[in-house]
Amino acid sequence: MSEDAPTHSQIVGSISEGAEKVRQAAESLAERVAIFENWLGTLRGKVFTAHLLSEDENNPERGFFLLYQRDGKDWSLYFATAHDGDEGYSNLRLVRDASIEDKVMAIRAFPELLKSMVQSQEYRVKMANAAASEFDRFASEIGIPPPMDEEVKTRAEMAAAFAEYSKKQAERDAKKGGK
Repeated sequence: MSEDAPTHSQIVGSISEGAEKVRQAAESLAERVAIFENWLGTLRGKVFTAHLLSEDENNPERGFFLLYQRDGKDWSLYFATAHDGDEGYSNLRLVRDASIEDKVMAIRAFPELLKSMVQSQEYRVKMANAAASEFDRFASEIGIPPPMDEEVKTRAEMAAAFAEYSKKQAERDAKKGGK
């Protein structure tokens, strides 16, 4: 063995010394993930968000995602994989419990996750508006009155509004039948 080459015991000593630095680096990243996750929790209008981090070069139908999703009453950041054609995500792992390399990838993607959240909100609004329109058409066909005006607040007001709507609907039906 060369005199300049470290001995096995020196290598083991270096690994032991480096362990503290790695632990501190990991804790530093975990703290930043927790700060961002807590901050996200304070946002109004948060929604499930999935941001594609990378695609598998060997399998382009598989992607690696950063997710922000609800678990009970809590919201958390996760990593997951998804395959085209599959519903949902697999291999769900909390970012705060991830490796240093994965935490680095997540932290670097936080700005893009926020942009994805805006897109996710817009999609949900569009989806809700379409469902509301479908319901309104269906409800009209079977005689359910349209949603009450925000100014109509009491049950008595709602009953009176429903009675008025029903009366007008009956009049329209009578006119149709008389033609």
